[in-house]
Amino acid sequence: MQAGDGSSRSARSVFDRLTTLSSAEIGKILSPNSAENRAVAQKRRQVGELLGLPVGSRPDYRYPEFQLDRDQHKVKDVVVYANKKIRALDDPYGAASWWLTKSDLLDGRSPLADLESGDLTEIAVDNLTQVRGM
Repeated sequence: MQAGDGSSRSARSVFDRLTTLSSAEIGKILSPNSAENRAVAQKRRQVGELLGLPVGSRPDYRYPEFQLDRDQHKVKDVVVYANKKIRALDDPYGAASWWLTKSDLLDGRSPLADLESGDLTEIAVDNLTQVRGM
């Protein structure tokens, strides 16, 4: 997969570390009772709630799966909060890196690791973004 800006190593590193979904797959999860709808993902990305990684020159977008609560058919609340704080719309690869980077504030874990264990809170997001000057 090729990043939309052609920058490569960091994009490859992100895709090596995250499972991503297409806009159509996101639409099926967030709107399970309707037909495949790519616009659902686009709308959520454009308001900064959903991290979408541009790929190719068109670009197409890939969405890290960790953001979703499949059972509730929604983007996890703390993910929406964090994505807005870290300005995922403005710098999607920087935002992906934020999710993957370990922090002393989280006892050496990444925000993604804390999210997956159920320990990530809005307070932790605030602390992490304040330390990083976001």
